[in-house]
Amino acid sequence: MFRNKQKNIDVSQRYEFSTSIELIKSMSEANEDITEKIDFLEYSLDVVRTDLISLYRAKQFYKEVINPNTNLFPFPARFINNEKLVINLADTPLFTIPWKRESITDLIKHFKKEPFIGNDNHLAFYYQYINICYVHNGIHSSTIAKYYKKGSITADTYNMADVYKSIHTNGEKWFYTENNNIIADVFDYRVAVIFEIGRLIYEEKSRCQ
Repeated sequence: MFRNKQKNIDVSQRYEFSTSIELIKSMSEANEDITEKIDFLEYSLDVVRTDLISLYRAKQFYKEVINPNTNLFPFPARFINNEKLVINLADTPLFTIPWKRESITDLIKHFKKEPFIGNDNHLAFYYQYINICYVHNGIHSSTIAKYYKKGSITADTYNMADVYKSIHTNGEKWFYTENNNIIADVFDYRVAVIFEIGRLIYEEKSRCQ
């Protein structure tokens, strides 16, 4: 029974992913000008990315128990650049899964009056072309600082040019392109959609160089 249910979820994820990507590609290709293509792709990225971010930030109001240990993009560490990036929380889309309700309540009170200063407790990854920062430690303070548009944190950055050459997805799983070996499951098809929109942006921008 459980296996059938999981199989249905996987099929649904693949369907939602492929439908989304086909629609976005079709609408993008209607623009002959590369700049206009990129403009459309960045708009579609913003729409799907906002949907993803809002859904998981809102889970604390929908579910009693929340799993905060979701890895947004489970890519190997070898794709991480040597240099870190300072992320301005006012400007950069932030993916977090807040789960401690009492922390959220206390931090709303605190950061309404006080500045936010990122520290070594705040761990994050930034993904170029997708333009999203995933905070995996210091989740609650970063979430509220983002809400108040205060401060910055330092993030490790992925070399997405290398990632796009090495990894692909079908909306259900992540694969190494070289041998089609499975890396991990995709936890939400929207993650796969924004990954592939980022690939399209990367490819179009590469043509401009």
